[in-house]
Amino acid sequence: MPQPDLQLGYSSDEDAPTTEHRETDDRKPIQKFLRGYTTFDLIPDSGKVIVLDSNLSYLDVVFALGENELSSAPIWNSMESRIQAMCTITDIIKVAIIAFDAITDECSWHDGLRRAVIGENLAQANDIFHALPDTTLFDSLITLETNKKHRLPVLSKNKDNVLHIISHRRIIRFLVSKYRRRGEILAQLLDSLPIGTVAQDIISIRCEDLLIDTMKLFIDKRISVLPVVDGNGCVIELVSKSSLLLFFYRSKEIHSTNLTVDDLLSFRVDSDEGLVVIEQTATLEEAMSIIAKQRIHRVVMLKADGTIHKLITVSDIMGYFVD
Repeated sequence: MPQPDLQLGYSSDEDAPTTEHRETDDRKPIQKFLRGYTTFDLIPDSGKVIVLDSNLSYLDVVFALGENELSSAPIWNSMESRIQAMCTITDIIKVAIIAFDAITDECSWHDGLRRAVIGENLAQANDIFHALPDTTLFDSLITLETNKKHRLPVLSKNKDNVLHIISHRRIIRFLVSKYRRRGEILAQLLDSLPIGTVAQDIISIRCEDLLIDTMKLFIDKRISVLPVVDGNGCVIELVSKSSLLLFFYRSKEIHSTNLTVDDLLSFRVDSDEGLVVIEQTATLEEAMSIIAKQRIHRVVMLKADGTIHKLITVSDIMGYFVD
């Protein structure tokens, strides 16, 4: 598909946007770009989509997602021959909390996940949130933002096949690789824009905190990441929902209810997404390039003393573009 014409010009100073409207107007070329491409443009030439049967246990789902380094998967209801729902890490954490609370000497955490069947726990939605191959990237982002979702399945036109799963990060990577206009908005300091969560609104955890309490924080506060801080409040690592999934996947039979955040971090490997720091002088374009190149979901700005200044996620950035 040819790239949309994104060149804009003004004949005089009077025609240029005023300062108070410049922020909104500067986003219009990017919005036009996103309307010029569809989800079909994001589907790779070769790849696979993992679809899970609704009769599988949550333990099976943990192993399937962990083995394939995924954060979600569509669930197929074979009795009704349709996609029943999207199973996400949030769904797994909710069941894992119940499993942790039921741990005994005879019953491990794995036993609890093994008894829970995904088809019996996930909602029986008549029509899950989805996109079609001809849905624009802009409209796909609107669906993600409106429904507070991080991933959106692309279904075939008759809705009986999942073609791809798109996400904020996937769209950012596409935007960085294809968008050629370098206007004012991308050159602005990221810290000067209403993007991200500022320090006073960020919940943090410590290495000695119980893992079960951390899991409950993710669900109760509806957040996707928690900075791990030391005794001075300096950020030493990030724990995300994906961190929990990988811990579930890598850990063996667990009979202890006293696991801590430090136990989770001990299972981390170098390839896991962790703390990525950017300067407070970084531009929006620089942050997006780092996210796209390193294939990460978030970056952190730190103050000079090592404490957190701002946390910026891919959904923060893309939500700003379509707001």
